[in-house]
Amino acid sequence: MAERRAHFERKFRNVWSTGPTGASFVQLTVEDPAKAEDLISDLFHKTLVADVEHYKQKTMRSYVENGHEAVYGDVTRLVMITSDDRVAELIEEVAAKNPNSRPHPSFDLIVTPLATGSKEYLEWVKLQTLKKDPSDAFHLIQAGTAMHALDNKIADIAEVADVVPGAAGQVQTDETDQEVGDDEEEENGN
Repeated sequence: MAERRAHFERKFRNVWSTGPTGASFVQLTVEDPAKAEDLISDLFHKTLVADVEHYKQKTMRSYVENGHEAVYGDVTRLVMITSDDRVAELIEEVAAKNPNSRPHPSFDLIVTPLATGSKEYLEWVKLQTLKKDPSDAFHLIQAGTAMHALDNKIADIAEVADVVPGAAGQVQTDETDQEVGDDEEEENGN
């Protein structure tokens, strides 16, 4: 086995992490798909997760409750990846949201540290789960004064001449357009 591992490490050491990864695999069952969507949105907003797989197909969950088997259907499964630095905050956030209404168990959050993985993916996970500085968050930026739509209209030729120098000689009225059109037709023999 040691020989196989050494061969693997020599062959893939440039793309595969062989030391501590700094990332963890997190699993959770949520009984309501809408609550799962809200939780996912909140976790992404707070950069607590980098990647989420949301299994929406109907899953059954069985466990012993008060000495009897309890079976719950139509639950959804979340599989998430986060950096080890954010695991504690992720657990606290899920506990605070408590997406399941049944008392036992309140939530079945399982965290498994990753032993290995693609270096690029692990770096991406760490980058995606960096803490954001709340002071420069987009939702905290104060809106400026309200903008109004432009309602500029060309009222008459005199105003255009004032705005655009030399435009008075180039602007034609409807009557001038009609006369020019009539003159052109006479020249062409129509």
